[in-house]
Amino acid sequence: MPLMQMARVNVSVEDEQKNRWEEHVEDSPEYTTLSQLVRSAIEAEIADEAGSQSLEDPGMNQDFLEQFGELKSEIRDVKDRLGRVEENVKQNPELEELASEVFDILPTKDDLTPEATVWFAPSEGLLYAPAGKSALTGEQEQVPAEDVSDDELSSTGQIEAFAHVLGESSHKMQEAVEKLTGDTAMVRSETVDGEVRYYRRK
Repeated sequence: MPLMQMARVNVSVEDEQKNRWEEHVEDSPEYTTLSQLVRSAIEAEIADEAGSQSLEDPGMNQDFLEQFGELKSEIRDVKDRLGRVEENVKQNPELEELASEVFDILPTKDDLTPEATVWFAPSEGLLYAPAGKSALTGEQEQVPAEDVSDDELSSTGQIEAFAHVLGESSHKMQEAVEKLTGDTAMVRSETVDGEVRYYRRK
């Protein structure tokens, strides 16, 4: 019997809240993983809302029933994605951790630097091009990445910039970003002047 395809959902919570959840899982005979607890909580919340609405309006119309059916389908998708989270962590925990680090430094679309780009020159290392041009030559100035803040580099939304900030290879960074774009709709990309920029939705 083929394994069910599971989708993935990123959930950001405070460390204190995550610790409370993990402690509950450890003390609970019902749950063995954090994802199992989250799935159960979502299902319980949906069931409670559905039960309350049915009591208030015994003659639920067809539109509501259709909407509820769509909601159940969305919940199934969430469960599938959460299941894939567990599977991905088991298969490649290092890539999962790197993807999480990349997500933390992704700029929002509004924060993307519109003109500045970074590129890799093997003989010179990673360079950063500010939006302005040199008053003497009229050409785009080049500044070593080491002289630019991590936030400025990350705001370009480029793979090479993320790799420099996190001290990883561009190849590993590409894998991490591709994982994020495949696993969550929160991460998007766009091409500006031939350069692919990655950002996260608010």
